[in-house]
Amino acid sequence: MTNTPPTSSAKSAPVPSAAAYNAPEIEAKWTKYWFENKLFDFTVQKGHPSYSASLPPPNITGNLHLGHALNGTLQDVLFRYKRMQGFNVLWQPGTDHAGISTQIVVERELKKQGISRHDLGREAFIEKVWQWRNQYGNAILNQYKRLGVSFAWNRIVFTLDAPYVKAINKVFVQLFNEGLIYRGRRVVNWCPRCLTSLSDLEVQHEEKSGNLYFINYPLADGSSSLHIATTRPETMFADVAVAVNPTDPRYQKFIGKKVLLPLTNRQIPVIADSYVDKEFGTGILKITPAHDLNDFEVGQRHKLEMPIVIDKTGKLVKTNLVPGQYQGMERFLARQKIAEDLEQAGFLVETKKHDNAIGLCDRCSTVIEPRLSDQWYMSMQELVKPAIAAVENKQIVFVPERYGATYLDWMRNIRDWCISRQLWWGQRIPIWTCTSCGTIGAFEEAPKACLKCSHTLLEQDPDVLDTWFSSGLWPFATLGWPEKTFEMETFYPNNILSTDRQIINLWVSRMAFFSLKFTGQVPFKEVLIHPEVQTSDGKRMSKSKGNGVDPIDMINKYGTDANRFWFTSLGLKGDQGVRFREDKLEEYKRFVNKLWNAGKFVIGKVTAWIDKTGIKSNGQMNAELMQRIDKQNLSLADRWILSKYNKLLNILNHSYTSYDFHIITTELYQFTWDYFCDWYLEISKIEEVSVNTEAAKQRQTEKILYYVFEGLLRALHPIMPFITEELANQLHQLAGKSEEKSVMFAEYPTADKAFLDNEAEQEMDYLMRLIRSIRTIRQTYNVPHSAQIDVIFHGNGSEERLIKQYTQYIATLTPVKLIAKSSTNTIPARCASDTIGETTIYIPLANVIDIQKTKDKLLQRKQSVEKELQKTKQILDSNEFKTKAPLEKVQAVQKQAESVQLQIKHLEAQLKVLN
Repeated sequence: MTNTPPTSSAKSAPVPSAAAYNAPEIEAKWTKYWFENKLFDFTVQKGHPSYSASLPPPNITGNLHLGHALNGTLQDVLFRYKRMQGFNVLWQPGTDHAGISTQIVVERELKKQGISRHDLGREAFIEKVWQWRNQYGNAILNQYKRLGVSFAWNRIVFTLDAPYVKAINKVFVQLFNEGLIYRGRRVVNWCPRCLTSLSDLEVQHEEKSGNLYFINYPLADGSSSLHIATTRPETMFADVAVAVNPTDPRYQKFIGKKVLLPLTNRQIPVIADSYVDKEFGTGILKITPAHDLNDFEVGQRHKLEMPIVIDKTGKLVKTNLVPGQYQGMERFLARQKIAEDLEQAGFLVETKKHDNAIGLCDRCSTVIEPRLSDQWYMSMQELVKPAIAAVENKQIVFVPERYGATYLDWMRNIRDWCISRQLWWGQRIPIWTCTSCGTIGAFEEAPKACLKCSHTLLEQDPDVLDTWFSSGLWPFATLGWPEKTFEMETFYPNNILSTDRQIINLWVSRMAFFSLKFTGQVPFKEVLIHPEVQTSDGKRMSKSKGNGVDPIDMINKYGTDANRFWFTSLGLKGDQGVRFREDKLEEYKRFVNKLWNAGKFVIGKVTAWIDKTGIKSNGQMNAELMQRIDKQNLSLADRWILSKYNKLLNILNHSYTSYDFHIITTELYQFTWDYFCDWYLEISKIEEVSVNTEAAKQRQTEKILYYVFEGLLRALHPIMPFITEELANQLHQLAGKSEEKSVMFAEYPTADKAFLDNEAEQEMDYLMRLIRSIRTIRQTYNVPHSAQIDVIFHGNGSEERLIKQYTQYIATLTPVKLIAKSSTNTIPARCASDTIGETTIYIPLANVIDIQKTKDKLLQRKQSVEKELQKTKQILDSNEFKTKAPLEKVQAVQKQAESVQLQIKHLEAQLKVLN
């Protein structure tokens, strides 16, 4: 392995020749170099502080989406920053086996071949899944490479790796032996497609149109009947009671009586329970404990039977409770048929349209069937107490802080967790049952014999663990726990976790209580919640809706650095739903090109300086460039840019500490584009003097160009690693620093207080405002660029001194021909004017533009804008528009009217000058 950067010249790097930055070429070059030289591999230097985090493990079925790209970028920015600060960093990567998702994918592939997993059997199917995982399961990690992330690529962990499984089994066995894991029979969310239970958090709810059926349940004594409202008549054959609210005066006389179940005439009791909402439907509910979680709890309270009438696949079961014509019928077809039969038999009183929040499997979008089932549960009440205290006591801090409330609300109201899934792919539950004596036990390794009767034939539980059980151990199991490893000792707990708000309850909470239970420590100190990237019109991106944006497409179109800059600019603390804006990627692509062109300029200047001074030795040139800048030999622009640069570094370091990513990008963008490129580089051309006559001053210019730009590249590197690696490599070779392996290992720049200069900033700020004003006047009145104009000023002493001292700056950057002071009574007619500070400038226009022609154009423009304003006002005055248009549309038209009025005001001001 070599640590020499991939540029052949040891003397000086060539000036970049491309007119625009070639992102694909540079990104491929440096990605290859980083990985060939294993620069991301985990290493530790003694005596250095530690910084760590775990990458939220993406599913092996997944592809990089905007959420991954955003979160990966923010983490990589932090880790590159910490690495440059001298920290030993461990950014632990890995992938999750994604039980349901992966099984669905492989089953879909088998279906194309005309076979099912049941045709193969469990072992052969799992072997097929492993084959698929080994071939396709790392696709998302390869996409992460395109993003330039610097996690520890030599430490990738998979949640079904043997050491990780060892940790899972240890946790399960201890919890089982402590009585915190138990077998229970309850109503669960059941997916008839995936044939497994799901947690509440794995169910997506969507508002869908349906029906509310009003059914007549006759009283068994024939005296009357009760009207019952339900959205699911297909479950009626599992009804064991009808319930009314005990405080409802309408129905108190019916409590204790019995009704006949329509279509079957089975008798069921009328019970009283405060769960019943008197305002919903008719105020009477059918109670179906095996197919509704709330009904299950009612059934528990009243000790009711719990028959099941819908099977695992969503079909009505073959049982005496279900009339023969419905047995084996798919549940939604049965709903339609039962409703028709109820109507024909005179039991269906009414059908109303009804919108209802329907639960869908978040993996396959199948409608969930609540169903009574035997499952493994984890008792949560005691486990979560330390995890609640950790957030209450600020041992774990959320950024933004408001998400701490989301976490606490979930944890304080948590129910026991159903941890078993009826899948084949995943971590098999480590429970074995003796086939001889029936003894059940949990074991970290497969037992050879029953501990009670010594029988050798034991059967393992067929279920697998919920994927979130295994991923809940992620922060410490990836570091070698339960072994006492160097990584656990050095990097645990993690400094941060960066993730999405959608999995605070699914994942963050579980990592917290697992870690506190098994390591005695919090898993991380801060939880960074990044925003969700939405469509350009503010909607959630979805594969099913086809409105997602592929970040790889955006990288191909705009380059990785532009994408990373945009992701970083989104930050953490603003709106948590940010809209995708492709125009921003275009803007940041231009920013990358701006930096590239600045690099061409600076490298060219430094190269020319080497040639002029006759310095041939890299070592000698390095010493010349790196010696301390002489503060006594600086121009105003030099003092100004040095002060601005060092203030920038102070802001950056403070903003990193507070995770103000949006401030970091805003400040870097303004300094790079505005201060350095648009002002300092242009002024440096003005001040350039032959090295033969003013060698000292020329060396100062080159030193400052090198000092500021080289430091700026280091400051930009965490966000834009590719272009900064390329330019820094060339610049470092010019300065004789070819021993640098990569700019990622260079020191992050820190401010030098000696260069802070408020006076220079104030003076330069005044000159910049003056120059901008002159440029604006020229643009406003369409003064040809080639036209020579005069500038007359009237101001105070200090500003007058600056104007006279830096006439060359003003004359060259505007450009103007003459700058002269005058009293106010000698100002000629038809002068455009502006006031900057206490100075008023006047620019005579009579001899540089055609006054009448300009007036005619301005009048035409004014008439056109006035017509536009009239149309806008007509829209705003319309009662129909005011009452029917969306608020945002009304606000947009109002804003348009204000803009047009401002245009008219400016046009009138220009005409006044010309008159």
